[in-house]
Amino acid sequence: MPATRSYENDCKGWPTLSEGVLRPEEMQRVTIAESTIAENLRNILCSIGDSLRELREAMLDLSKGMRESVRVRSDRVLESLNRAFENFRNYMGHFVRVRLGLDNKDLYHEVFKGLRSSLLALRDVSWKLRELSSKNLVRDELSTILDVFSKTLEVLASISDAVMVLLDNPRGSIDVLSDAHRKLHEIEESVFEALTGVEEVVLRELYTKFVELLRSLSTSSENLMWIAMQRM
Repeated sequence: MPATRSYENDCKGWPTLSEGVLRPEEMQRVTIAESTIAENLRNILCSIGDSLRELREAMLDLSKGMRESVRVRSDRVLESLNRAFENFRNYMGHFVRVRLGLDNKDLYHEVFKGLRSSLLALRDVSWKLRELSSKNLVRDELSTILDVFSKTLEVLASISDAVMVLLDNPRGSIDVLSDAHRKLHEIEESVFEALTGVEEVVLRELYTKFVELLRSLSTSSENLMWIAMQRM
């Protein structure tokens, strides 16, 4: 006669219903983890904004013929970006440790990837600006890119503010991120329009690198918007 199968033995090791439910203390850990991730993302955005602001000042110096100042500012930005990349690795390390408990881990991962691409593009912009310091450019040739820098800084500030309220006020965050995404697209179009009249090769390359920055920021803002929607 075959041995009777034991229900207890068959189910041994299976999670019970209570084990599949987050306990209050686990929910608290997830909340703290997600808050830390949001703070880390905002720190990266602030680093991008600070570097972009410095590059805009370098561009203004270039329009005044202050070439040495451009090189000094470019070096300063590159050093700042090196620190930003180091911080980024630390932030990613924290994300990898806690991501299993996050509902939107895939979207957060995409945001991190987008911001890493933004940092890389910004580093290329800095190098191109340094190359431009050896060119004879007049202010009129730089007016459009200066305007692009200023508009992008405004959008960056909006995205940073949206991340700050992402967890507590997702609906408000969605409105800001949606507007930021639209403005980034408009800035990108203005860059392509400006490119038609640019003859200087290095300046054209700078514009192209800036488009990469805009697109990576656009991707990040869109994924942040999906995260906010998931939280509503």
